Amino acid sequence: MNILKIADDTAQSRRTKVRLLSTNEIATIIPPGSLEGKVVVSFDKSGKWARLRPNEVELLEIEKPKKSAPLAIGAQCGLCRDQAATSKCTECGIPICTQECSLANWKKVHRACRIRP
Repeated sequence: MNILKIADDTAQSRRTKVRLLSTNEIATIIPPGSLEGKVVVSFDKSGKWARLRPNEVELLEIEKPKKSAPLAIGAQCGLCRDQAATSKCTECGIPICTQECSLANWKKVHRACRIRP
């Protein structure tokens, strides 16, 4: 398994854990994932980040993404609060009535959904 490819693919979720072989410290792969042939990690205890060679770390786990709760029947739109929601944000789960409402209220979505850029 190529840890550099995994790093690139999973860095955005910040849920992939690795163990530094020399010290047994646990770290999380962070964006951009890999850089110049090294894995970019943030150490869980100190919060400091580092670029490590792939042979310096061991992959521990790749967590599955969280599933949001199903949309409640008759839920109110979390953006405009005028209409019944027909869908929800795939990242944070906020109920949304239409795509047009989501685009028109982008600033509200951005504040509610910390995952989006």
